[in-house]
Amino acid sequence: MFARLLAGPCPGVSRAALKIARKLGLASGGYTHAGWDRGDAAVLEERFGLQPLVGQELEGAVRRMILESDGTLVIFQGNPGREGRLAIDICRQMGRVSLLLDILRQSAFSASQELAAWEEIHQAGTLYVAGNAETECEGIQRKAAQILEAAFFLVMTDTGLSRPLHGPQAIDSSDAAARPISVEAILNQLCQVLSLRDRARIARLEPTELATLNISLGQYIRKHYGLGNPPEDTVLELCRIKSGHAEMTAEDAIAFLIRRLWDTLSQTHTLRRVK
Repeated sequence: MFARLLAGPCPGVSRAALKIARKLGLASGGYTHAGWDRGDAAVLEERFGLQPLVGQELEGAVRRMILESDGTLVIFQGNPGREGRLAIDICRQMGRVSLLLDILRQSAFSASQELAAWEEIHQAGTLYVAGNAETECEGIQRKAAQILEAAFFLVMTDTGLSRPLHGPQAIDSSDAAARPISVEAILNQLCQVLSLRDRARIARLEPTELATLNISLGQYIRKHYGLGNPPEDTVLELCRIKSGHAEMTAEDAIAFLIRRLWDTLSQTHTLRRVK
């Protein structure tokens, strides 16, 4: 969950982050740099907790904020602009976690959903926000504010599995091409059906918590793959072969598939910090 937003003083994406932090009751901070108007800087330092970075230009301020954050968000429209480009380049150089949202290529709501899902994976309690200045892209401050606020409430209000399953609700048993040929194929299909946020949530569960998925994900598996529907229960047979348990029941197969899915997602959808 976002708890603190870091940003520079520039009107645009940076200023939007500071104002949203204040509006939502989050902590804020960041740095003003050499060359920034001291009168304006003093007001921002007092209001948003920014600190003067004496003797350093924008690049030094960006680098400091990247180092002090758990992740970097760059919001831009087509071209990242000066601060956005610096943030992207420095994150790449340092191997730091970042998310780039080009709102020229996606709607503001889609960007908010992507940010909320990204937060679920990376748990960026302190987020550095950069991007276009208002002089580079008119209206970007308002758009960035909308994205940040919407993402915050998506994270706040979405508990449990979010819209857990979006794929087809049943397999036509007459369609041989739809029948999975291996447990691995089933797992791949489930990964495609689950949203990014759902995959991240499953990955963060403890092994003892996997049974909580039986109601949502388990029911989907049973219905979608026809588990427990004789005479031809292909998925049950695949699970029996893969597990080595010839007497496995449909319920056992569901638990087996959920555990195998968790094994996969816990390797691919959890945060690994770069030291």
